[in-house]
Amino acid sequence: MMACGGHAATRPTPPPADDLDAWADRACACTDRACAEQVDQALTAVAEAVDVARLLDDHERATAAFEAKDRAVHCLWDRRTVAYAFESWADKSLVALADRLCACPDLGCVDAFYRDHGDDLAMLLAVPLHAATRDVLRAQVSPAGACVARLQDAAGGATDDGAAPDPDGAGATEVAP
Repeated sequence: MMACGGHAATRPTPPPADDLDAWADRACACTDRACAEQVDQALTAVAEAVDVARLLDDHERATAAFEAKDRAVHCLWDRRTVAYAFESWADKSLVALADRLCACPDLGCVDAFYRDHGDDLAMLLAVPLHAATRDVLRAQVSPAGACVARLQDAAGGATDDGAAPDPDGAGATEVAP
């Protein structure tokens, strides 16, 4: 059996689940699609275990995790693997962020939210999603737009668009395997 890297060997010990940088390194070390698919499959369990609420509370840690996620996804893509591994993470993160946005008491909070989490939203929207996940996610995050609209109405129709996270955003598409 061929292991990651294209040569016969025992399976390498997987990195600790909380070391997303090491997982990204592992994804980037793949030289073929079989290796990338193995890493993608292993990363699925890792991504599902991420405590999103805790992660989002630590901006520095969240930024590092998102960067590692992006690097892993791009390396998997380079090996022709769709990289659905982070689908559950994106789902949980977008729902958590929509809830936080909806908890804003005023437009100043909405502005601060987008300043603090705008990049996070963009990176999450680039995660590949299956169509069923995208449809459920759309229903889960769409109320955030109504929350912002209520704040805008209360403030006299402020011009901030306050758009809720859009699961149909760039890259959030299902790709046939």
